[in-house]
Amino acid sequence: MVQEIEDRKKMLNPGQARQQGSMGPPASVVPYAVRLVDVVKNYGSVTVLDNLSLEIPPGEKVALIGPSGSGKTTVLRTLMTLERPDSGHVYIGNDELWQMERRGRMVAANERHLQKRRARVGMVFQHYTLFPHMTVLRNIIEAPIHS
Repeated sequence: MVQEIEDRKKMLNPGQARQQGSMGPPASVVPYAVRLVDVVKNYGSVTVLDNLSLEIPPGEKVALIGPSGSGKTTVLRTLMTLERPDSGHVYIGNDELWQMERRGRMVAANERHLQKRRARVGMVFQHYTLFPHMTVLRNIIEAPIHS
């Protein structure tokens, strides 16, 4: 088990991937469903995410716990492409979320790229609104559908 963790660290060292000139780790070596690498998010002079790095393997259940204002919702909003990080890298599976390759270079992701990645992630907001006079099924059916 310890060796497996050390092997993962070696394979997923973001500095190592960049030094080798690749656009990210090869698909065959990324054992994470979600990976954040040195993510920074500021709101004015307040730093909410300060070089956050997080790796979540497929099937893992994770709880973000902390006081109000500690960045829990910002992490989720970043994964849902509702908040763009100021710096760092966010991966969903093997795919960079906020950047895309264009002509051999990494550039800011366009809306099409974000929509494709967004389709792989789901989120229920903390303060959701349901219609109390409808069943659960009816509330779900009433949700807007976008193609």
